Amino acid sequence: METYLQVSFELSDPEKAAELLNAYTEFTLAAKLADVKETVDSKITAQIEKWEYDASKLREEYKGEQIRKNLLLTEAYDIAEAVNQTQPLFSKSEIVGTYEPPLYMFGTKALRAEIRAIKQRENMAKSLPYGEDHFIDKLPELRFKIDQLKNIEIDFAKVSLAVIDEQAFVPVKPAKPKKLLIVALACVAGLFGGVMLALIMAAFKRHKAKIKDKIKARLNN
Repeated sequence: METYLQVSFELSDPEKAAELLNAYTEFTLAAKLADVKETVDSKITAQIEKWEYDASKLREEYKGEQIRKNLLLTEAYDIAEAVNQTQPLFSKSEIVGTYEPPLYMFGTKALRAEIRAIKQRENMAKSLPYGEDHFIDKLPELRFKIDQLKNIEIDFAKVSLAVIDEQAFVPVKPAKPKKLLIVALACVAGLFGGVMLALIMAAFKRHKAKIKDKIKARLNN
């Protein structure tokens, strides 16, 4: 929906009036554009900070889980080595229900392979653009959105809040009263006033005549 706004300014000096009005219009649009820019920048910054906070939480949870997993595997490896458990006691297909056997029962060979895989993951991540974040669920997508928002560029010089249809200018000719209209209105007003006065005078004469007739009638009686 388009909104049209007309601004006027009166001053004894027409040139100064036009200059001030144009300057005011320019200042108002510039101030509003600066306010819009500040609002957009603050919203972008707030969104980036929120996503970065979410990313740090995911990263901390992942690191904590990796440390915990590595400690459990190392502990299980030491136990398996102590009891000379090299191979798994059973395969995963033999596990019934939700029962989870102790880790050392998988044997030193399998445990050593898992510990090695965790260490190799760190080396592998060095060649990836987001590092070890690629191994964290939902984090690569979040990092991508953060980068996109950080790199966004808005050319506010091309943003137009309003279109100035016409700038204020000094009239070429002085404003002249419309004489014909004034004369016509004066004639109508005069005619209306004359009719009203005539009606009032006629009513007054009739009232005066009625009073005289009443006085005469009382004298005759």
